[in-house]
Amino acid sequence: MKCKHGLGRKLLVWLIVLTVVPLPFNVYAADGLPDSPEFGYGAQLSMVTGNQAYLLDQASQIGLDWVAIQFDWAQLWPDPNTQPDLSIFVDLVHEATQRDLSLMIVFRDSPAWAMTADGPKSDATAAAVLSLIDAFPGQFLAIELFPGANTVNGWGAMPNPGAYLAVYRSVQSTLASHSQNTIVIPSITPLSTSPTSGDMDDLAFLKTLYEAGAQFPIVGLRYANLNSEPLTNPEPGNPDVLRHYELVRQFMLDKGFAQDRIWITGFSWPLQIVEPASQAQWLNDAFILLKAQLYIGAAFFTWLNPPTLQDTWAGSTSLILPDSSLHPAWRDIRLLAAGNSTDDLDDLMIYQPLVKKLVKTANYKRRST
Repeated sequence: MKCKHGLGRKLLVWLIVLTVVPLPFNVYAADGLPDSPEFGYGAQLSMVTGNQAYLLDQASQIGLDWVAIQFDWAQLWPDPNTQPDLSIFVDLVHEATQRDLSLMIVFRDSPAWAMTADGPKSDATAAAVLSLIDAFPGQFLAIELFPGANTVNGWGAMPNPGAYLAVYRSVQSTLASHSQNTIVIPSITPLSTSPTSGDMDDLAFLKTLYEAGAQFPIVGLRYANLNSEPLTNPEPGNPDVLRHYELVRQFMLDKGFAQDRIWITGFSWPLQIVEPASQAQWLNDAFILLKAQLYIGAAFFTWLNPPTLQDTWAGSTSLILPDSSLHPAWRDIRLLAAGNSTDDLDDLMIYQPLVKKLVKTANYKRRST
C-alpha cells in the first residue's frame, strides 16, 4: 500500500533514528503518567473469558493507550486461607503487552474477612495488592484504590478519610519496599443530586486527606452519572457535570498541589442521550475538552465491552456493542488518539504500535548498558 503524503518515508527515518541515536528525553513513560507530557486515552474492560485477544485488538485499533481491568477482591479472594486464582489475568496481560497497551487495576470490593467497622484492613489490602503486582511484575503501571472511596458503596463502610489514608499509605509503602513502581491512585466520586445516605462530598473528603498530610501524584476522579453537555459550567450545587474537575483542580491549587495531576478514571455520556450519533458527538467533545486540560493525564471511558452483571456498578455503556459491532464513537476516538488527519489515519495506525515498541526497545537497551 502506498503511503500518503510521504508518511511512510518519514516513519522509516524515525525508525532508523530510534534504533541508532540516543534520545535526549525519557520516552519510556506511558502516556498520562506524571513523567509523560502526553494525554492517555483509556477504557475499562469487563473481565470475560475467551475473547481477550479480540477485545484488546479493538482497544489497540481504536488507538487507546490504557485499559483498566477490575480486581474484585471479594470475588477473587473469598477465603483468607486460600490464595486467589489469578489465572484469569494471565492471557489478558500477555495480549495487552503484545499490543503495547498499558494496564491499570481497579481494586475494589473488600471481602468480609478483610473489613473492620472503619473499612478495609490496611495490612490485608496491602498484601492483596502486592500479591497481584508481584504475580505480574512491571505489568500494572497504576492501581485505582477503591473507586469512589468517599461513598458507602465504594468504601464498603461509612466513608472515613483517615482510614482510607492509612490503607493508601500501607499499599504505597508495601509496593515501594518490594521495588514495585506501580502508582497508587486515590479515587473520589462527585456525589449525585440523590446520594446514598452516609456518602461524603468528594471535595470535603479530599480536603481531609490533604489536611492529614497526604500528597498524591495523581488524583482519580470517577463520575457516576453525568447529566449535561461537556461544556456545562461546574457549580457546587450540580456536581454531575464533566467540568466538575475544575473545582477539584482549583481545590488542589489552593492547597499547594499544582504539580499533581487528575485522572478521569471513569465517565460516560448522560443516560438521556440515546441516539448513537449524539452519544458519539458527546464523547468526541468530552475527550477534546479533557485533553486540552494539561493537568488531566488520562481519561477512561466505561466500558470497552458490554459489562458483566457484576460490573454494572460502573455503568453499562460500551464502545463494543452486545452484538459485537462497534459504536459510532469508535472512529471519533480513533481519530483523536491518532492525532492526525483522516487521510493519514490508515497508515498511521499501521506504524504506530511498531514505533512505540522500537522506542521502548531502544530505551531499554540504553538503560541496560
